[in-house]
Amino acid sequence: MIDFDRATRSGGAGRAWQPWRLVFGIGLAALALAACGSGSSDAAALGVAPTTDAALSVNFVPGDGSGTVVVLDPAGAACTDDCVRIFPSGTAVTLAASPAADSQFGGWRAGDCNSSGGGNCTLILTNDTEVDVSFLLKRTGAMGLVVTPTGQGRVSSVPAGIDCGTVCTASFDAGTSVTLTAAAASNNRFTGWSGACSGTSATCVVNMSQARAVGAAFAPNSGAQFSARPYLFKAAEARLRASIAAGDPEATGSSS
Repeated sequence: MIDFDRATRSGGAGRAWQPWRLVFGIGLAALALAACGSGSSDAAALGVAPTTDAALSVNFVPGDGSGTVVVLDPAGAACTDDCVRIFPSGTAVTLAASPAADSQFGGWRAGDCNSSGGGNCTLILTNDTEVDVSFLLKRTGAMGLVVTPTGQGRVSSVPAGIDCGTVCTASFDAGTSVTLTAAAASNNRFTGWSGACSGTSATCVVNMSQARAVGAAFAPNSGAQFSARPYLFKAAEARLRASIAAGDPEATGSSS
């Protein structure tokens, strides 16, 4: 408790109690307490949204090749083995797979990075994400590609070699990127790839780092199936037979 009577007495030679000193001291103590408070509470009081992070895990699938994965954008350190990088949630991250001199890119596996084609991939990190990458030793010679269309349609390739509506096989130099295109027959539609390709896009890029097999499925359009009732055909057939039996020239000529 403050002794105000004593405080009003002289505090020394020519020095009296000065109330402003007490007020100033209390103000400094309040500021110190506020500085030691929760930072998140201060951010909330100021209307600033807390920052959330997303982890990007790059996993190297065991293989006989080697390489690195470089974070191109935003620029970051390269991964030569399994690694984790942290970014603010919502960041667009571009990865580049760079094989060693004796190796070649084998493919991405995970999310949007799901391809055996090009070595670059861009992801939007809205939450924690895992990406698998593989590298294979360079191979020489020809690699076989087997394509199996099912249904009414054809699959062709660039470079040339595949062009069929049934099972067909072609050989391509190791490391060649082959673009396959699915074309449905009239009144049919392409329904999707399987095997080394996936999705429903009409084109797919296959990297011939090894022998590959691809399936392509086609199906009739829903409106392409004839819906007339069988009894209509039977009635028409009965009338035609009666006309032929009666010797009707037009019916006889039609029957021939």
